[in-house]
Order: sequence, then structure tokens, then C-alpha cells
Amino acid sequence: MSEKPKRPSPDAAVQEAREKAERKAEKKRKKRKKGKKVRLGRALHVLGSVLVVRSERPLNVRRVQNAIVVAKGKKKVGKVHDIFGPVSSPYVSVKIFQGVSERRLLKLLGRNVFILQR
Repeated sequence: MSEKPKRPSPDAAVQEAREKAERKAEKKRKKRKKGKKVRLGRALHVLGSVLVVRSERPLNVRRVQNAIVVAKGKKKVGKVHDIFGPVSSPYVSVKIFQGVSERRLLKLLGRNVFILQR
């Protein structure tokens, strides 16, 4: 007599589906941790250890406050310290990290900077 192939029990199928969903969710979490770049605005001035950026659009203050600011290529520049000015196109002050050279900051002037979205 030939044996029929065993079908997985319904419980095993459910368990397998759960594990697959968990793997998919974990993959999404890992992608989120990397941080998505979102344009903050154009760098205008360097004042000591502060970079002033002008945004072209209104900002979600909760999302932007304390966000990491990066230049092109995800090179970290500093952290958002304050948001001020008109609501339609606010200014953002960025507290510059210690390891960032003055030469690199001067290259940023007039260029777009980005934040890493949490």
C-alpha cells in the first residue's frame, strides 16, 4: 500500500503563518531603524556651534525636534535645537556635533540638509 502524504494540521499552518508575519514585521522594523532622509531645508549661516537652516515648508514640530541632521550621503552634522520664525517657512537652529569641521560646514552653506526620520 502507498502512503498518502501527510497534510500539516490546521494548528501547524496557523503557527507557520504567524512566524511568517513576525519575520515580515521584523524586517520592516529594521528598515525603519536605518532612518529615512527627509529634506529639512537650505543651510544659511554658521554661527559658532549653530547652523541656521531655512525650511521651504511648514514643519511638524514633534517630528523635527531633536532629530539628527545629515548632509548629502547621510553624514551627520548635528541635532535640531530650536524652531523659530514664521509658520509657513520656519528657521531651524541645529546644534553642530563636535567632530564636524568648519570647512565641511562652509561647504554646506546654500545646500539642502536633511533629517533622519524616526
